[in-house]
Amino acid sequence: MATVVSGEQIDRGQEVDPRLHQPYEKTRRGRRTIGSSKYGLGAAIPRVYLPSGLDAELAAFQQWFETLVASKRVHDAPSAQDGEALASFCRTLWQTSGMDSTLGLARATPNQHRFREVVGKYFFASEHLRRCYEKPNGYLSDFTNTDGIYRASPGSDNSLGKWLNDWFHNDFPAFMAARNRCAIIAELLRVAQTKGARRVMSVGCSSPRELEQAHPEFFKEILLLDSDTAALDASRDMLLNATIPPPMVRTIQAVAHDLHYDVQVIEPESVDLAYAIGRFEELDDRSGAGLASRIWSTIRPGGAMVIGNLNGHHWG
Repeated sequence: MATVVSGEQIDRGQEVDPRLHQPYEKTRRGRRTIGSSKYGLGAAIPRVYLPSGLDAELAAFQQWFETLVASKRVHDAPSAQDGEALASFCRTLWQTSGMDSTLGLARATPNQHRFREVVGKYFFASEHLRRCYEKPNGYLSDFTNTDGIYRASPGSDNSLGKWLNDWFHNDFPAFMAARNRCAIIAELLRVAQTKGARRVMSVGCSSPRELEQAHPEFFKEILLLDSDTAALDASRDMLLNATIPPPMVRTIQAVAHDLHYDVQVIEPESVDLAYAIGRFEELDDRSGAGLASRIWSTIRPGGAMVIGNLNGHHWG
């Protein structure tokens, strides 16, 4: 978010992005921050000065991609050397832009748009990465994207796309963390079974591979809650085909907003274990606390609620 830093800048209608320490102007239509959708991929952003060194690092990254594409290496599985080179370029770019090297570029900033303008085309050779960026359902963690991270990225019709799919699936920390999180939740579900849990609920189920791994036939009922009916249909079919006999699966089309407010989606104190994987990552503290409270109200005495986030220090 942009931050007003002085009365003089308020008078001039300017703001400063704390990551860039450079002013930019508001539009005539009203307040616009750098996070606005006004700035599309590769769009020229007026009166913003990128950090010194960023263009040089991007040019070096672009040259590395060109060399990889022209070599025989692009047809093989990513080597440890190439994988580390890719990760190193990203870390250096994050640091050059003033960000923590583990966090990446701040969303919807000039730095990120410049990154996409120069090297985005290489990453978008992967249909999976392009789909993660374009978010055709309006959010990142839909069924197709999540299932691609859990199992294997969808195929690609070009060598670079296949190379990137391979590297991101096997070496990208966020993808690895998502699979580890799925495995942890699956183990918690198995433990809950041994303690008598028979009714479980997944809030924002997306692709519930964790339930598939946890012998779902031993649960009396599985509740799947998601805003996307296609995700619910695919998730139900996945679980019904996972075991013989199939588990009892009930799907509920609802959004987190419904749970946050007093919409009676699930009856109180009726669930042995409720969990949410990644649903809290885009919520602020207030919304996250409200949703957690509503989920907790569905838990029976002695039951449990599990929230799995990639970032444990903030809802997002």
